[in-house]
Amino acid sequence: MSARSSLSVRWALGDLRGNVGTSAALVLILSALLMATGAMVMERLLGSIDSLFEQSQPPHFLQMHKGDYDTGALERFATDHPEIDAWLVEEMLGYDSAALYWHRPSTGESGDLSASATDICSPRRTRSSTSCWTPPAAHRNRRPGRSTCRSSTSSPTTCSGMMC
Repeated sequence: MSARSSLSVRWALGDLRGNVGTSAALVLILSALLMATGAMVMERLLGSIDSLFEQSQPPHFLQMHKGDYDTGALERFATDHPEIDAWLVEEMLGYDSAALYWHRPSTGESGDLSASATDICSPRRTRSSTSCWTPPAAHRNRRPGRSTCRSSTSSPTTCSGMMC
């Protein structure tokens, strides 16, 4: 620390000690400014999270199973329970994690996902479905929801998600 900067620090400290009222007011104003800024950041963060959940409509309940299912029984169940706002059955394709590998040429590192606790699934694509989730407008009569799948096998898996 140079002599000039230490002199400036001493002058500033002397001014703060000499004007206690001004110093207290300055501290209170800066504290209020920081608190208001923090409150604005939190409000924007919570608002963006709410907006994200409104747009994505994540399921409140997700059930996954393998094998055949009765669509009529699912429709009757959803109709009999008014607390179910939307539902969707999505057929999934499971991939063996060991079959998915990566290689980084810049470092020579490589590996696979065989040690992953979660196997990889993706929706079975049809002509009408080209994304990983089905948009609500595409299946309004089926009371849509969105579901994701984690499968322990590489055979086709059926996932049904209930949105409450």
